[in-house]
This record gives sequence, structure tokens and C-alpha cells, in this order.
Amino acid sequence: MARRIESVNDTIHYREETHVRQKGNNQYLQWFPDLVRSWVREERVPPPPTANTTNSLWTLPALGYPLEQAFAAFVARMEREIRNMWEVAGMITELLENNNWQTQMWDNLTGELVRTNEEQAKLVETIWMMRGTILELTARLETTELRVAVAEARAEEANARAGAVAIEANIVRDLAGEAMTLIAGHMRYQPGAVTGPAELKDSSSTVGSPNDGI
Repeated sequence: MARRIESVNDTIHYREETHVRQKGNNQYLQWFPDLVRSWVREERVPPPPTANTTNSLWTLPALGYPLEQAFAAFVARMEREIRNMWEVAGMITELLENNNWQTQMWDNLTGELVRTNEEQAKLVETIWMMRGTILELTARLETTELRVAVAEARAEEANARAGAVAIEANIVRDLAGEAMTLIAGHMRYQPGAVTGPAELKDSSSTVGSPNDGI
């Protein structure tokens, strides 16, 4: 289905309306013939066939509009499409920048994850070292507790021996006191025996010194 070409005033952008409406101006669209001729040369478009030509070259269908009007509509449409393409290009650029930012964030997060894994490995190693140190300290503490228990047992044994020695000393002292009592009682009932410290003193005073007869 052929698309109906609207009027120039409807299809052209408002900025180009002044160029279309300046029909009385000698400079009106003076640039487009040269542009069309350059396109024809660059694209190598063959000339349209005439009644005298026998070749079967393809031809464009009739527009039903003047070529100038059709070309102005084409220019306005292309400029509008170009603006749309610029907008799409801006959106694509924004998406690319966002993608680059997300890629950078991903790289940063990956680096942080690597550093976190390294720190985790170091932390696990430190925990194992601390565990070994704790086990060693626990073994030393148990050894110290055993030594303390042995020392306490030896101290209790020494206290028990000291108590036994004290008891034996008390027994010996009691036995010595009883022996002295028995000896004193036995000497009391013998004639001329010294019965006490006073008698020993008196007897010593009655005995003369060796120098008394000289």
C-alpha cells in the first residue's frame, strides 16, 4: 500500500518552514541541485530511459508531487530521523557510561572480594595459631596444676611429719618429766640424799675449799 505524502507544511520541521515558504527568494533551496547532482555522480545513477532507448533500466514510480516538494519533505524527514538518531545515540552513550560504571563497580567489588578472601584466609590462619597457643597454654596449665597438687601433697606430708615430730617431742618431754619425778622421789627416801635444789646448795656450802687447810 502506497503511503500518502503529506503537505510540506505538515512534514517539515518548524525550523525549516521558513526555508520552504521563501518561494520569492532567489536563494530558495539553491543548494539542493548541486547536492542531487553530487549524489547522482557518487551513486552512479543511470539516466531515466526515454522513448528512443531500448534498455530495460528500472524506473521510479511517479510521485504525483513536484520534485522540489518531495525533496523538501525528504530533507525534513531525514533531519527528523537524524535528530531521533542523535537522541538514540545519546541514550546509547548513557547506557554505555552506565555499563562502564557498573563494570568499574564490578571490578572494585571483585577486588574487595579478593582482599576479603585474603583477610579471611589470614584470619583463619591466625585462629588456628591462637588455637594451638591455647592448647599449649592449657597443657602448661595442667602441668602447673599437677605440680601445684604435688607440692601441696608434699606440704601436707611435711606438715604431717612435723606434727608427728611434735607429738614425739611432747611424748619425750612427758617421759623426761616422769623420769625426773621418779628419780626425785627415789632420792628423797635415801639417807643423806639430796632431795632438791636447796639441799644441793646447802651441801655445796658445807664442803670446804682445798685452800681452807693451808
